[in-house]
Amino acid sequence: MEAIHIASTPAELYNAVLVDTPLANYFVDCINEQDLDEMNVELIRNTLYKAYIEDFYKFCKKLGGTTAEVMCEILAFEADRRSIIITINSFDTELSKDDREKLYPRCGKLYPEGSKEFLVDIFFLVFVYLEVKFA
Repeated sequence: MEAIHIASTPAELYNAVLVDTPLANYFVDCINEQDLDEMNVELIRNTLYKAYIEDFYKFCKKLGGTTAEVMCEILAFEADRRSIIITINSFDTELSKDDREKLYPRCGKLYPEGSKEFLVDIFFLVFVYLEVKFA
């Protein structure tokens, strides 16, 4: 996952994830380097993060015990943080509310009702929801 975080250009992301890793087999027929503009890079990055967080959360839940207790709390926080970041960063972009909702992790304290509440285009409404939710 570090390669995804470090990649800053479409070419770097393409090489880091879609060429130099086992993930390449999944993408070889559906995307090429020319398809990767800034918006697509962010969509791919956030889609991969979503899948990673959800899978890791399920894995920790399955392990149970202290691991589940501690790690699920950390992963829930990360899922919520990513949902907030996705929401705020998508203001005034071409990303539709439906596409935004698909990027929200399906775990965390904000899931599922927070995912619906975040389908707004006003920062203040996000702030108010979070203040009420965590007050």
